[in-house]
Amino acid sequence: MSDTTNLSADDIERIENNYDALLFKLAAIEAANEETIPGAVIDRLMEGEAPLLVWREHRGVSRGELADTARVSLGEIEDVELRDGDLGLRKMVALARALRIDAEDLLPWVDKTP
Repeated sequence: MSDTTNLSADDIERIENNYDALLFKLAAIEAANEETIPGAVIDRLMEGEAPLLVWREHRGVSRGELADTARVSLGEIEDVELRDGDLGLRKMVALARALRIDAEDLLPWVDKTP
């Protein structure tokens, strides 16, 4: 264990400044890795479109490609996109992973129950 009692006030300030600079750089790296979502995608979700359809089209993936990647049947994808069908949690997670989103992003934004 090192002895820090011999550090001067200038040394401590320099260390703190380096620490703050490192935190700033890490925050910038994290922000650069975050995806921005176009307003058109948000608008479609707010209008109540099926999130699976919106995200799949945003990613530029066909239903067949998504079915193959997520190992979910094409019929199940069509059912969810066109008729508000339900999927089990495992299939929902598989679809979300294939679309590079969180599973909760596949939940409807608008409650369509009367």
